[in-house]
Amino acid sequence: MKQKNNIYKGGDALDFETKSQAIADDFTEAEEPTILIYPNPVSDVIGFRMMGEPEAFTFRLFTMQGMVVLERQMKEGELHTGIGVHHLMKGVYFYEIQTQGGKVQNGKLIVITN
Repeated sequence: MKQKNNIYKGGDALDFETKSQAIADDFTEAEEPTILIYPNPVSDVIGFRMMGEPEAFTFRLFTMQGMVVLERQMKEGELHTGIGVHHLMKGVYFYEIQTQGGKVQNGKLIVITN
């Protein structure tokens, strides 16, 4: 019996194809964002672009320390409305978008000042 495609772990020989498939199964493709945020970096107003069917969502912006500095409920009719960030200090922030359907999307936003 050939053992050329085996990897050894703790003295046990594992079939390479079986092991690589198990690793691949652990990784799922990242879902496309349902809401795009632009521009990034931003200096004045954040815009939103809904991909697919419009739905209401909550937008939260956090400091690097985890403090919420901005929270806004966006209704379906407000999707073309931006959110001003000119009052925020320059820096890196994290955002969370939670749709009415419960889907959560996270990302990083860079705020630059004029």
